[in-house]
Amino acid sequence: MGMADNLKQVGFTDWLGNALSQFMHSTLGGFGTMSMLLVVMGLYLFTSYAFASGTAKVVALAPAITGALLAVGVPKEMAIFSIAAITNVGCNLATYSHARIPLLLGMGYHTSGEWMRIGLVIALAGFAVVMAIGLLWWPLLI
Repeated sequence: MGMADNLKQVGFTDWLGNALSQFMHSTLGGFGTMSMLLVVMGLYLFTSYAFASGTAKVVALAPAITGALLAVGVPKEMAIFSIAAITNVGCNLATYSHARIPLLLGMGYHTSGEWMRIGLVIALAGFAVVMAIGLLWWPLLI
């Protein structure tokens, strides 16, 4: 949490948001808004490898990701719902990203290597399910 807060204070979050927004406009400009949302959430999913907790990831990246999504026309509620959902799905990726995984490893259910493979499958399947259902359901909540 401390590192995430420091990244925000030194301007990393603003820099990342601006860079992401520029990337989205220049590279993904021909995509529709929801296609851009899916691409950004796919990238956001894999940032879980860089953070030891979902909370730290949200503190460091959510403002930048939200700003970039809003800049390309994604409704703010849709951006927030997507970030919340993908943060939870991403907690399956690495052996250090959620409290349940050390318990599974410590009890001998999986090795670290096995979990990295299992976590990738769970995260990709979870991404597909959450975003497919979310893109249909979330507009009804807005």
